[in-house]
Amino acid sequence: MLSLIKISALGAACLLLAGFWFINRDEMDPLMTPARKARIEASPHYRDGEFHPEVPHEEVTADISFWKSFFFPAAGVNIPQDPMVHEKKDLKSIPPWDDVVVWLGHFGLI
Repeated sequence: MLSLIKISALGAACLLLAGFWFINRDEMDPLMTPARKARIEASPHYRDGEFHPEVPHEEVTADISFWKSFFFPAAGVNIPQDPMVHEKKDLKSIPPWDDVVVWLGHFGLI
């Protein structure tokens, strides 16, 4: 039984290493040409090997308090301050050449 666990763990580790190697190959990012990489590195927002936003913001750390407030927010925190703007519309009356978004619950039509 112990040898089955060791073999499974070794197999999982090999799969993780193979996946890491595969994802980090140059062929996996065909859009990153040398010219594009040089343009990105020349950006004023790219310093020390990473992007820095124009407007500084508080860094989000994924500690236990973050996940607790994310999954179990305090009462009233997830309620919007203003009511959602909506209007009833006859969908057949919208001209097909107009650019509109129709919200149908969790499904939108453009």
